[in-house]
Amino acid sequence: MLETAREVLTLLKAKGVLTLTPTRDQVPSLVGLVAGDVRGSWWGHPRGSLVFNIATALEERPDVLVAKLVAGKVTFVHAALFAPLFRVVTDAAFVARALAGIPVPTARLHARVDREGTLREDEFLGDAGPDAKRAHKKQRDALEKRALLLSQSEHTHAGHHATVLRSWNAWATPQVKEAAALLDYDGAHATLKDHGLDF
Repeated sequence: MLETAREVLTLLKAKGVLTLTPTRDQVPSLVGLVAGDVRGSWWGHPRGSLVFNIATALEERPDVLVAKLVAGKVTFVHAALFAPLFRVVTDAAFVARALAGIPVPTARLHARVDREGTLREDEFLGDAGPDAKRAHKKQRDALEKRALLLSQSEHTHAGHHATVLRSWNAWATPQVKEAAALLDYDGAHATLKDHGLDF
């Protein structure tokens, strides 16, 4: 069992991708690495707080991306894969395929996030009722599952957490964009697939 964020980061560098919780894919999970084979929720496990602390430490690192990229589960991606990831998820043909067949309101949300770059849910939902919030969550989940945007939790100045929707262009640094521009789609996609990211 791993004990520290440093140990997990070393493994993440080697593997490229880890999920938070186990999936049917062959990607190792943080819960499995730290707590072993957990039945039920990992929150109640004796090492649950250690899992949480390590996950939080990874989320705060600039060389780790946290997004729901494997089977809809929280996924940690090392910076070594940032360029191929950006190349794939911003490819025009990839985006067109991912958007095909989704409902119009969901496509509108994607277009808005793509246009504005970042969108804080608490600001644009405002006093929306529970039905509207549920509908929005369904739209967000659909877009996130298709790797069309990032949904991340951020601390606000008021001291609470807010969900922020972010476009891939808003997320990527100029260095990531420059490196991605040198990659062809098929090669980038193959690299991601080799690490368990298969969109």
